[in-house]
This record gives sequence, structure tokens and C-alpha cells, in this order.
Amino acid sequence: DLASAKALGFEDGDSEGMVEAVSVRDVCWALELSHAHVTRAYKNGAPVEYFSTTLGRWLPGVVVVVPCRQSLDPGCPMIRYDVRLVSGQTRVDVGLNEIRPPLQDGELVEVFV
Repeated sequence: DLASAKALGFEDGDSEGMVEAVSVRDVCWALELSHAHVTRAYKNGAPVEYFSTTLGRWLPGVVVVVPCRQSLDPGCPMIRYDVRLVSGQTRVDVGLNEIRPPLQDGELVEVFV
């Protein structure tokens, strides 16, 4: 239902491609998640850049928010972040240190040499 989808971070108009990553079990868990106080770093479908250690550069993609039960406290729901790259590949359970919001035109950056 709509409340379950919103608990997962889906908003009206989200790409149907994002929904395919959600199982029935995940939607049921989303009902519990919707009543918990979970702060997400990224919304589902948010554009991000993922750092590829293989290529040594940042790649564009979008976040897929996935609820999971991998918590030491069974009453504490958790989420994980997958990243669907524009190439079509998906990186599962990426750390927050591996993704960032895309740089904007004119944004100041620091370069370490």
C-alpha cells in the first residue's frame, strides 16, 4: 500500500524500476519501519555518486533504500543502501563513505595532491 511504500522512502512518481528491488517481506517489514524512528541519510531514488575502488573514480547512480532485520536489537529496524548505477549494475549494501550527493556546477571543492 501507499503507506508502506512511503515508509521505504518511495514517493509518488518514483521510478517503477526502484520498486522491483522490494519484496513482499520487505513491504511487511516497512509497516514496522513506518512506526519506528529511523532517520535515512538518503531517500529512495536520490541521485548519488558511488566510489568505485576498481575504477578509482565516482560513478553516477541512484539510491535504493532496502529495509532489513540485521540489527543486534530485534525491535530496532534498520535499512541498507543499495546503489543502482547508470550502467544498470547494482552495488548492494554500500557504506555511507562510498556514496555522496552529486557535485553541482560551480560547487567549491578541495583537492589534495
